[in-house]
Amino acid sequence: MKIINQQRFDEIKLLFEKNSINLSSDDIAIYSNVFEIISQFVHEKLTNQEIFVVYDVLSDVVKNNRPDIIAHVSKDDRIRAQVRLMEELPETKGKLDLEEKIALAFCIYTGECVQIFDEDRNMMCNGIVLFDSFEHIKNEFEYERQQFPSAFKIEKRNIIFDSTYGYSKENPINVTSVDAAYYYLSKLRYNALPIKYSRVGSFSNLNNDLVDGYDIFSEKKGLFKNKIIKIATIYINSYCDEMPKVAPKGFTFT
Repeated sequence: MKIINQQRFDEIKLLFEKNSINLSSDDIAIYSNVFEIISQFVHEKLTNQEIFVVYDVLSDVVKNNRPDIIAHVSKDDRIRAQVRLMEELPETKGKLDLEEKIALAFCIYTGECVQIFDEDRNMMCNGIVLFDSFEHIKNEFEYERQQFPSAFKIEKRNIIFDSTYGYSKENPINVTSVDAAYYYLSKLRYNALPIKYSRVGSFSNLNNDLVDGYDIFSEKKGLFKNKIIKIATIYINSYCDEMPKVAPKGFTFT
């Protein structure tokens, strides 16, 4: 395969060697082209290392190899699920606008989920072999977006960086199950210390989502004995397709 950017190829080769990934020169050329095209789509906002991490995580997600992050990603939701996760991944959080996230998600979807027949290899291959030029993939992106607009429609999701996140029934924390809700709560920290919690009931919000409310408590040292103090009430929707990696304002999440 023709190498789009020799410097990128050299950088990706070193990056893969650093991460103990042994690939042939042809395969490194393919990935260097993918990284080059992604970099152009996101206007050079991500480093090779950041693209590497994002590609590794999201490609596993869309192939349903990461149930710890999202229980299941349907074919129609492969773009949307990636965009939602990019709102939380440290490598992309706050760095990309919506259009850049959608384009990056399309590249990963095309590279890992599309199957084509490669005449040069005389075999079925991942769509990653299509990445021979930015113009080619850009045209594919625009065509797919016109043909399947619903797959690229990003509905309004929870505003995870808003001060109401987790504190409002209208902006609850989304998790994949009740067990996942308890796991999430077990990871919450207040002033670097584990919290205590008590479920206070189920509630319906304006979207008719069923959310559970939990009173959150912290243990505070007193003069003669420790005191249990209520900090807040947070709301969790346990029937979603995502597992957040962020905490409500005022908390940390390990």
